[in-house]
Amino acid sequence: MRITLRSPGCPHGILAAGLAALSGLALILSSGTAYAQVTTIGPFTGTISETWESFPNYLDTLNTTLIEPATIFGGAATITSTFTDIGIYEPSAGADWGLIDNGVAQVADGTKGAGLNSFGDSATIAFANPVTAFGGFFASAAQGGNGNFTITLFDASNNIIDSPFGFNDTDTDGSLSWHGFASTIPIKFVTYAGDFTVVDGLQANVLSAAAPEPGSIALAACGALPLAGLVLSRRRR
Repeated sequence: MRITLRSPGCPHGILAAGLAALSGLALILSSGTAYAQVTTIGPFTGTISETWESFPNYLDTLNTTLIEPATIFGGAATITSTFTDIGIYEPSAGADWGLIDNGVAQVADGTKGAGLNSFGDSATIAFANPVTAFGGFFASAAQGGNGNFTITLFDASNNIIDSPFGFNDTDTDGSLSWHGFASTIPIKFVTYAGDFTVVDGLQANVLSAAAPEPGSIALAACGALPLAGLVLSRRRR
């Protein structure tokens, strides 16, 4: 026996699209696993940014550092470090940030940057609202010519998105290199780790309200069609 499923007043094509959307949703729910599609991207201007220009310098004589957890990105995120406070450096003002074999850390924009204060230290940026893209300029201290550091992206459940991204910094002039990422799974936390790792010119795109999926639009259309028919019927009467 063959059963044909139809909805009164709903075109077969729209119904099929709605059922396909439900089938896809059921498959996602049953799997219980989210697979990210993280891509590396070039420099961009985000909806929020951090240049560290509003924070005081780290100076050996004053030993002033960023008090953590600190509000950054204009209030859109906070930052904390594992071992010690995060220092704010300004090479042109004499507040240098040494990177051992990689020279003195430079800045990507403005006059200031931020650096981790210890070997093997890490920092976590927690966004108030998830972001779809994150990037910035990074450098790390080199030991034997290798300044290794990692950048890890996390979702709202603190699960790692994709896998940690590892980098090797061998520039000896203290210059910072851009590293950016776009993710189909919203990014709630970012952790970067390494020896005296410095960052500047951080950018992020805050997640906007999601547009309805085509399947949900189709289902909504199916629900609206009978009502529209009722209204037309009353007008004809």
